[in-house]
Amino acid sequence: MFYPALFKHPAAFAAVLFFITAAGFVRAQEKSPEPELSAAGVRLADRSSARKFLSEYSPGYSDDGRPQYSFWNKFGNQVMTLTARSFEDPFFITKIEVFYAPQSYMGRHYVLKDRGFFVTENGIFIGYRQSAVSIIVGIPNVAREDRIGPNDIVRKKGAPTTRNKIDKKETITYQLKNIPLEIDGKSQQVDYFAQYETNKNKLRKFVFEISSEVWEEETEKQQ
Repeated sequence: MFYPALFKHPAAFAAVLFFITAAGFVRAQEKSPEPELSAAGVRLADRSSARKFLSEYSPGYSDDGRPQYSFWNKFGNQVMTLTARSFEDPFFITKIEVFYAPQSYMGRHYVLKDRGFFVTENGIFIGYRQSAVSIIVGIPNVAREDRIGPNDIVRKKGAPTTRNKIDKKETITYQLKNIPLEIDGKSQQVDYFAQYETNKNKLRKFVFEISSEVWEEETEKQQ
């Protein structure tokens, strides 16, 4: 139920949102995780979304020799890399990585002048992005949607496979085996891995990828 009067009392509204968020976090710890598959509109194993995003760009090489597309955001403080299965299939993306880039980082990448954040389908992103609720209430991050921390990741994605914290740095991982994924109109079994790294309760890096023994065997035959 919506209570317009709460907007006249920001402190009360913030308290209500706090309890709602806390309850959501408890429920998230009990639910099974679901794979996160897209960022900036590019979805893993979906050639159509990758071709729409990447058709004007040429890939470089990843560390293991696969095609990799790398982009700066418009602020010059975040990088997104998209790694494809092979040069024979350059729009079949199997890995997406986004990370905060300090001033010392000197990567030569394409610049996306119309994109400030690389947002996943679950609303996970790096940096600070003011939400509509924060603007209305006048309290930063009141709905836990302006900035993403470790608890926000678990709240959005569910219980992780591992969660490790050392000092102010925390790493959250999700590993799922043999999950069904629709590829080329057919359901295929793939392995899924995702990792989220935070520092001082702020998300600084995330990566998710899919793999299949069948693909690896096909790639070896092509070579």
